[in-house]
Amino acid sequence: IFSRFLDKISLHKFSSTGDTIIDMYQSLHANTYRATFPQHTCGTSSSSSRSSSSTFSSTLSSFRKNSLRATCVHKRALVSKSSSASKRCVQRVTAEQTFQRGEALDEKVTLFGITHTQKEYEAAEFILKSKPKFVVCETAVSAGHGEQHGNVVMFEQGVQQMMINPELDEALTFVTRLAAEMKSEVDKDVLVGDFWLSVREQLPAEPMVYAAAMYVDAKIVFADRPKRSTYGRLVTEPTLEELDEAFSKQSERNYRLLLPESDKLRQECDSIISENDAFQKYIINERDQIMTSSIRKCVTECGGESTDSVVAVVGADHFEGVKKCYKDVFGASEMEAKVSELLECKDVSSVDNPGLRLAIALRMLGLRCSPDLIEDIMRSLEKDVAELDDAEKEKYELNSEAFGSTRMLLALVDDREVFDAMVAGVSKSDFWERLAKFRNMRPKYGGNGMDEANINELRLASMVGF
Repeated sequence: IFSRFLDKISLHKFSSTGDTIIDMYQSLHANTYRATFPQHTCGTSSSSSRSSSSTFSSTLSSFRKNSLRATCVHKRALVSKSSSASKRCVQRVTAEQTFQRGEALDEKVTLFGITHTQKEYEAAEFILKSKPKFVVCETAVSAGHGEQHGNVVMFEQGVQQMMINPELDEALTFVTRLAAEMKSEVDKDVLVGDFWLSVREQLPAEPMVYAAAMYVDAKIVFADRPKRSTYGRLVTEPTLEELDEAFSKQSERNYRLLLPESDKLRQECDSIISENDAFQKYIINERDQIMTSSIRKCVTECGGESTDSVVAVVGADHFEGVKKCYKDVFGASEMEAKVSELLECKDVSSVDNPGLRLAIALRMLGLRCSPDLIEDIMRSLEKDVAELDDAEKEKYELNSEAFGSTRMLLALVDDREVFDAMVAGVSKSDFWERLAKFRNMRPKYGGNGMDEANINELRLASMVGF
């Protein structure tokens, strides 16, 4: 099937066939998922595997709903009719244009911030024009490329693999074919060629960046750490209380975003999350340092070469952090010394309460991440969930349900003023007190999460009757 897709690319049949480049790209990712996790499509003879697969599927469905709900909160937060809000909107758009268009950090490095699922071509076209020696990316070209921090892939490697077995690494084959087709247009500027215009209209930012890098024969460096290490560190490194606190602040922030923009509580929503917040530390800040380290290594390897020798492409959430880390010349040595430690990750089974930790961490990520990313996170940690013993697996399932319920999300709000702004009672009812029992189950208040005896009470409390 994939060979047929590649033939369509090389024959310029984008307009005349039903399958577009984006159809091929999406099919590629679906096929890659099925190849990596066959038990979700064809089953397995092991009863324990069936159990873990069932746990994964049901939990993933629940997380997806949670993530969609969080996405709706953020979309509502962007809606404004006031003139002051409109002014802030203009400022936000200007900021987005800055990181999409890139910013020169010095004479050798240009940094771009992209929205992973959007059709943003600015970074790719800058690469085509500037012809850097290195393209340093947050995301990996393929699963193999992303197995280790600092892995490098080039056009020649893609060609060699295609000659051996094009199905061995289909993601690498895909972008290699894109680059090969661009190289074949020798009689015209690739930026105005029909092929590139088709690619621009249909693909998200990353594959365009990879294809552009291969076209100019740049080295594509995987700058981040493997996903499992990132999510694993979020699960294993903070204390349970710190995980709970981070989840609490994220839940509170989302509720604040539901308030009118003129409300003081809404305006303070970003200030409640500190630099020591578990999500901020392990998902954002540590990775900013790791990716900055990769950029610096590439600059060193370039030596005295000409300007624009390194182009770095990271997610928009990392743009300011990477820029700050790179420009911190005095703290560079200390940062470099910590990188090897930041790449390490403990086994989830080696820490206390792994089931509860996984449930809280994954539910918290569900409040911050898109549905597609949630699926990716669940795939990365599926092995850890499957390896839990029966007692911890039950704890994981109970707390996944509990921490995803609307009542528990309200019980996570510790600021009484915010809670009262969100919940209106009838007569003298006090919903804050109704939630006290669930609030006391949280690690922050000395609890050990949800248990079988209390889950039904939470289910009943989450029902609405008229």
